[in-house]
Amino acid sequence: MGAEYNDNFLSDMDPVLGDHYRQWLPFCRRAVLDTVDELAVRRFAGPAAGFDPSRLDAEALNAAWVTPFREYLQRSGKLLRPYLICLCMDAYGRDPADRPHQVGLAEIVHSSSLMLDDISDDSILRRGAPSAHQRYGTQVAGASASSWLNICFEVVWNDRESLGQDTTTGLIQALAWEHFVTGLGTTIDVTWPWINDANHKPDEYLQQVLHRSTSYTYRLPLKIGGWVAGADTADRVQLSAFGERIGLAFQLVDDVLNIKPGDSHWGKEVGEDISQGKLNLQVLLALQRLASADRARLHEILGSQTHDQELLSEATSLIERSGALDESLRLAQDLASEARQCVEALKVPKIFKERLFALGTYVLRRNR
Repeated sequence: MGAEYNDNFLSDMDPVLGDHYRQWLPFCRRAVLDTVDELAVRRFAGPAAGFDPSRLDAEALNAAWVTPFREYLQRSGKLLRPYLICLCMDAYGRDPADRPHQVGLAEIVHSSSLMLDDISDDSILRRGAPSAHQRYGTQVAGASASSWLNICFEVVWNDRESLGQDTTTGLIQALAWEHFVTGLGTTIDVTWPWINDANHKPDEYLQQVLHRSTSYTYRLPLKIGGWVAGADTADRVQLSAFGERIGLAFQLVDDVLNIKPGDSHWGKEVGEDISQGKLNLQVLLALQRLASADRARLHEILGSQTHDQELLSEATSLIERSGALDESLRLAQDLASEARQCVEALKVPKIFKERLFALGTYVLRRNR
């Protein structure tokens, strides 16, 4: 997997979605990078630092703040979150080109959250290359990611006059809430293995994911899209609900792919969740279903924090034998069906409903 953008993933999509996605992908790339470059220039960084920008060490600032983050943006991510903004605006008769900063904002939030997520998980790879903290160290990567994650409020505030008061307020409220609940969910995620507490029901994991992975993945981009597209309150509620359910389905499929990738393009370490002792849905289901000796063995491997491929394969076999992978995928299908009902209620042309339906199908059948 290379470190540059590619659109190979579009071949996995229904053409009704893939063709529209391909149409807007070049704009998404430009909007993201141009927005980052605007924010990174010295005339902005100077006031933020609290003194005359001429006193800034531009080279040092670029090396520690911009470069680690821009590397994530340059890798072969799907730019799905910026595309969702374009999809929403197009659906409600608005031109995405009028809102490049908000299109870029969706990916800035997502990529900076990935950098922080990689630190909390101590991930080795991201999108096929070393994660930022592996390359630049935890202090630099953490500081850079935190700065970019929180700059989103400035992006909205800078455009407050053209956005209008209601949209500006709505976007800031959405960003503030999703920042909080994502941080809370991540805390829960790392706490369970830390205190060695596996006594949790599968529903507890789903509730945790509801407030973590579904946020920056789909729910927040669709909230942003609904606001900048001018959708009414009822439709914004349905877009958020769609994103929540699709986000849950996405994470369940992602957990399965983490230990059983569909192809060679998986950009993370195979079995990383097991190495980290993650207590995700499939692990909790397996621990409930396995016989005592197998359950004890799975506990042992999870607690070892191992990267040994034989042990990771053994754990994967135990989880698969319990039926947990099939159950996780079945639940993902149920969530996608619920998401489809949210789309039916939207007041948009049929073609855009079909694209959202296709997104749900893609989430279920993706293999990378």
